[in-house]
Amino acid sequence: MTKYTSKIVCCLAAPIFISACGHSQNTSAIAQAASSGPDSGVAVASLSVVPGTVSACQLGTRISSLVSWDVKKPSISQVKVMVAGPGSAAPKLFSMGGFKGNAKTGDWVAAGTRFQLVDADSGTQLAAYTVTAQSCTAPK
Repeated sequence: MTKYTSKIVCCLAAPIFISACGHSQNTSAIAQAASSGPDSGVAVASLSVVPGTVSACQLGTRISSLVSWDVKKPSISQVKVMVAGPGSAAPKLFSMGGFKGNAKTGDWVAAGTRFQLVDADSGTQLAAYTVTAQSCTAPK
C-alpha cells in the first residue's frame, strides 16, 4: 500500500471510528407514534429521552434526562408531556408546549418511568416512551 493510499483509507475510516466511539456514552431513545394515515409511513410525532436508559448496576439509580418532542401534524399546535413513575398508574403533567420543544427532568427518572406525548386539545396519545434498565455486567 502506498503512502497516498493509506492516507485515503485513514481519512475514510476515521469518521466511522469517531462516531462509533461516542455512541455508547450518550444513550438516547426515540419513540415514534403510528403513521398519520394508512400506509403513509409518516410518523405523526416523535418523543426522545436522552439518556433513555438507567444503569441496573445500583438498585434505585435515578438520573436526569432531556425529553424532546416534535409533532409533524399541522393541526396539532399544543401538546402535553405526561409522566408516570414506575408502578404509578396515573400520569401527571410534566411539560406543556408547542408542537416542538424539550424539557429537562430532575434527578428522578428511574427504570420504568413512562413519558407520553399527548395532543392537548383531544387528549390523544401521539407517542410514548418507557425508560429501561441497562444491563449490568460483572467484571471479568
